[in-house]
Amino acid sequence: MIATATFPLHHVFVDYENVHDSLIGHVGQASVHFTLLVGAHQTRLDAALVEQLMNHAQSVQLVRLTSSGKNALDFVLAYHVGRAAVASPSAQFHIVSKDTGFDALVKHLLLQQIKIQRHNDLSTLPFAPKFPKGVRAPIAKPLPKPKAKEVPKATKATSAQEIDWYERVVDYLESKVDHRPSRLKSLTTYIKAFCGKNVTDEGVAQILERLDWEEEIDIDSKGAVTYRAPRILLNVVSPLDTLYVDEDDIPF
Repeated sequence: MIATATFPLHHVFVDYENVHDSLIGHVGQASVHFTLLVGAHQTRLDAALVEQLMNHAQSVQLVRLTSSGKNALDFVLAYHVGRAAVASPSAQFHIVSKDTGFDALVKHLLLQQIKIQRHNDLSTLPFAPKFPKGVRAPIAKPLPKPKAKEVPKATKATSAQEIDWYERVVDYLESKVDHRPSRLKSLTTYIKAFCGKNVTDEGVAQILERLDWEEEIDIDSKGAVTYRAPRILLNVVSPLDTLYVDEDDIPF
């Protein structure tokens, strides 16, 4: 995409985990490229949004994380901003997110003479379409939020010693990649044997709950256990190419 003499190249990065503005009227403009980042738990997209992506595949890139974690989307968004800044240092960059944590990144890039802003929504973009007075910009239907996992409640049996044993269990499982149980029942027995008499049966149950809540493991409806992958996997659709990015490729 080439900028014109009167309209500079704009790169827009949308944190779709907390901003659900419609792209109608925004995409398809000359010299404007959108990167839409979707969280791992956002498994459904609004039909109108998909239609926009298909109609403007040359100027819109969809990045969907397939691994979740604290600030996972933030780190991936920062990676794509940095990558675009290296490719087009004279362009203007926009992060659309209500997350003020991006302000530190914006300040740092401004010090590097990179033109960048954070916006709470799409309406403040310099090229945003103007709607008649009293008419609001369309809002896309929010993506369904995943059911939050209940944090295991502390009980009298959850002592500091048992919390320490949780960390030991995690380290032990990571050291036995080729010998980890694949079923919930066998994993329970495995943890009991490892902890011995140091942890009660209730404590073992809480360790399993925390492993699930911390996304160290995933247990399906049939009791099959899978373990957290050791890398971040990105599925980038633009719309035909698929790119897998390892953690080692992220420059921070």
